[in-house]
Amino acid sequence: MPSVITVSCITFIFHMHISWIEITYIFTVILFIFSSFAYSMEYFTTKLEKFMFPRKYFLQQSLKKISKALGTITNFNALKEIILNDIVTTLEIHGGAIVFVEKDGIQVITAGDIDEEDVKTSMENGVYKGDKYTAFEINRHEEYRSFLVVTGKKSNTHLGQEDRHWINLIVTYLSASLENVYLIRKLTLKMYELMANIPNEEATPEFVWLRKTMYDIQEKERIRIAMDLHDTTMQDLFLLKRRLYPILQRFPKMTDEYGQLTGILTHIDLINENLRQSCFELNPYVLQKTGLIGSIRKLVDVESSYSEFQVNFIADCTAQIELLEVERKKHLFRVIQELLNNAKKHSQAEHVTIRLVEENSSINLFYEDDGIGFDRQLKEMNRKNRIISGAGIGLDQMQGRVLLMNGEFYMDTERGKGVQIEIRIPFLEGISA
Repeated sequence: MPSVITVSCITFIFHMHISWIEITYIFTVILFIFSSFAYSMEYFTTKLEKFMFPRKYFLQQSLKKISKALGTITNFNALKEIILNDIVTTLEIHGGAIVFVEKDGIQVITAGDIDEEDVKTSMENGVYKGDKYTAFEINRHEEYRSFLVVTGKKSNTHLGQEDRHWINLIVTYLSASLENVYLIRKLTLKMYELMANIPNEEATPEFVWLRKTMYDIQEKERIRIAMDLHDTTMQDLFLLKRRLYPILQRFPKMTDEYGQLTGILTHIDLINENLRQSCFELNPYVLQKTGLIGSIRKLVDVESSYSEFQVNFIADCTAQIELLEVERKKHLFRVIQELLNNAKKHSQAEHVTIRLVEENSSINLFYEDDGIGFDRQLKEMNRKNRIISGAGIGLDQMQGRVLLMNGEFYMDTERGKGVQIEIRIPFLEGISA
């Protein structure tokens, strides 16, 4: 049609000096030019888009990156590292948050410069109220609602139409991904609860196998994270420290620059030590070198230095305990680790006693603290109702591990009277498989 219109105009203007053969020739040439231009425009537009429309191109590339990363998310904690940081960087905003509003509480995952408590107080009855932030609803369900909350841009300008369109696309992708992650989380907690509450004598072989498989997967993931921290972050800190030492030697010892660099190197050592401790907690590699008792003593020493309570660890008949297979040692180590974590987070205790003994062909683990204790019935109710925060998972994990070793778990607690736990594990029997 453009070719016909163009040739018609030419024929009308030069109708006295042009023949039909020339008109046909002109039409053919113009048709070829227009067709070539039309078909090549898409190619050149795609190639030159990064130069002609740099902002649009950048947003498209970020969208591809985030949509691809969404497929690797299996838990809520990964949202910050994989999604939120990219959203904050791409939009050039001060900060962002993903908010989950449940019937019994609000959980906020933040990145950048954004006040978590301020975001929580802005949520009234599951609806965002306020004009300080911009909220985009991701999911709406009976059990929970989720939002993506973003601050203003660093340039002190409002989000543009192109930015909002990009966020709406991200929210569309997040909607499906968070729904799957939420279901995975919910089913996982249900399985942990089942594993902790069904005794071995009532469990079918398939269920016992599932219980063992769940803990094996958990241990492999812990080892993977510990290796990643050791091979990447800790190595980077080591190289950074080596590069700073030559710079330190250039300054006299009494100068401010020397003192500042020395403080930076000391802080790097502190970070490295904290990472090393995290790697040990994720993967207690010294179990095979120093044994179970040595690993527990190392754990107790570290926890005592960071906790407000005093830990007293007593171990009798250590020779018999060290004859246990490595898998059983790992389970016992994880149980004690969880006991200390719970004491640190919830007990408000001043003294914690852990006793590990061997008697009557069984390993007995006794735990006692003088903390605030809790109403066990209320605790059971909270464990069943709360999904995202995972309250009660630690207790379920401990009971599940004890059952996996064919053991028995007893707990006695009341509000204001501390917690007493007794665990009995047969010494001669292997782990259920």
